[in-house]
Amino acid sequence: MTPREPATDPGRSPSVYDAAGGSAAMQRIALALHRCCLADPLLHHPFSQPGQHPKHDERFAAYLGEVLGGPPAYTALGATQSSLMRMHLGEGGATEEYRAAFVACFDAAVDDAGVPHDAALRGTLHAYVTWAAEQIMPDHDDPAQVAVRVPMPGWTWEGPQRD
Repeated sequence: MTPREPATDPGRSPSVYDAAGGSAAMQRIALALHRCCLADPLLHHPFSQPGQHPKHDERFAAYLGEVLGGPPAYTALGATQSSLMRMHLGEGGATEEYRAAFVACFDAAVDDAGVPHDAALRGTLHAYVTWAAEQIMPDHDDPAQVAVRVPMPGWTWEGPQRD
């Protein structure tokens, strides 16, 4: 799939997913993010664990794509938002320093992945990951505090998708 040229005003088509470059861009972002996190002393630990899913980067790319308006590839794997949130418990995400480092790595990964340099697109991606770092990296380690059926988020040019 060839990415469509991003438009310049919010509320537009294509989706954030399409404007970023679709599935191929999501894969590049996931790989670049993983490399950045491994290189960061604060973020290295969770990304270097032997128990990490062998297809972590592919799954993250599917998740990111689905959230940004792409196909439901993550949920097609049988994965849920609740399972994702439980998976991230106890990984150090409770600190603002950790979250800020993750957001910085994501922003760098977007650059490394060759995502178009469209200000609205880059701002939307940054806003998403800042929000996601807060939502997915909770300030507790208690699985009982994660609802059984947390809905998959959707992120549009305007922010979190509302039903």
